[in-house]
Amino acid sequence: MNSAEKPKLGWGGKRDNQHGRPKLPSKDRRVNINTKITQETKEWLMKQNEPTGRVIDRLVVLAKSNET
Repeated sequence: MNSAEKPKLGWGGKRDNQHGRPKLPSKDRRVNINTKITQETKEWLMKQNEPTGRVIDRLVVLAKSNET
């Protein structure tokens, strides 16, 4: 019996009912950003009760609402 004739043991690969996680829409994806900020800004961000990324997102929404 050569390797082509051996029965598969069922290891690896997706099962029929496992389709994987669906892709997030672009507007909901989060991306990494690296930047240098002043110590004062870092201290202010650390005092907030939210993750830093969420605080930055909130500041952007606020700035965009003030543009009009």
